[in-house]
Amino acid sequence: MSIVKWTFGIIATLVALYFIAALSLIFWPEPDYYAQHPITAAEYQTGQEFGGVNYSANIPFSEVLFTARDGANIFARQYEPTALLAQAASIAGPNQPQTPGTVIIYLHGIGSTSALLNHSAGLLVSATHATIITPDLRGHGASDGRRFDVDHIGQYEEDIADIALILRTENPKVRILIAGHSMGGGIALRYALLDDAPKVNGYLLFAPNFGQGPTQSAQTDVDPATAEFIKAFFNFNTKRFIGTIMMNVVGIRVFDHNPVLYLNAPPAMPAYSYAAIASAQPNAPQDTTVALTAIGSPLIVVVGENDEAFIATAYEGIVSAHSDGETIILPELNHNQVINSAATFDVVSRWYADIP
Repeated sequence: MSIVKWTFGIIATLVALYFIAALSLIFWPEPDYYAQHPITAAEYQTGQEFGGVNYSANIPFSEVLFTARDGANIFARQYEPTALLAQAASIAGPNQPQTPGTVIIYLHGIGSTSALLNHSAGLLVSATHATIITPDLRGHGASDGRRFDVDHIGQYEEDIADIALILRTENPKVRILIAGHSMGGGIALRYALLDDAPKVNGYLLFAPNFGQGPTQSAQTDVDPATAEFIKAFFNFNTKRFIGTIMMNVVGIRVFDHNPVLYLNAPPAMPAYSYAAIASAQPNAPQDTTVALTAIGSPLIVVVGENDEAFIATAYEGIVSAHSDGETIILPELNHNQVINSAATFDVVSRWYADIP
């Protein structure tokens, strides 16, 4: 009997140590990440423009609202391929999504909104002659939801499935493609893993977030000046992230809404929760390789050779090994330039023309 008590005592001690370790990591005091890197909103925008972000709002669009399964409103901008945009909107009434023959749902990246896809959406319209819908992800821009958080892991792709279902309900013959940049590309991959989502006719991924793996850039490998530049704009609370994973392993998700990733992007200063970051790319066991295998429709991945967020040369091996998709690496382009370059959409136009 003493051996049994001793065994249970050891187990109880290990369990207690496990929870103490997890809670210690979660509640470890975090520094003021940007105390040494103050920046104004104007300085941030200038840096973003220098890095390839396009703040244009010149491409005309209509504003639409989609209702998600939980009743939340998902705001989106809709770009029509013809000059009849205003006429079509007046016939359908305000805030009513149009459903022409082909629609591309185009998802923005981290710390962004659909507004920053305006120029890119215009290029995509020209390349495909399709209707482009650019939603604000839940908790971003004008969409409902807690800022930079989700109610549960996987809610981003559920919202996209709801949009696709609305489009297909209104027009059963509509052809739907999903496009995404960076985090948006990761969400598109998560969509491919859904069993009950409307099937789509193609995936167009710009420098997508493949999660942990060969494409993940190791910041320790870059030169000190670049590492310091990255640190000035992007910080990750590794301790809290690990502690939250430990809690998730035992089914405790109450800590999933704590922030773990911080962007030095005034005035919003996004702080993304664990749940949001876990929803931004496929995760083990259903990782990116599984998601790629699940894609049964045409797929293209386009990345700039100078991408500073991910390792461009690593994409092709993963994509070719786990799908029938193709990878295009474009010279001289970085992470944000790739969605604002005419060269990118020349590639897209050729690929799109071959989609059945």
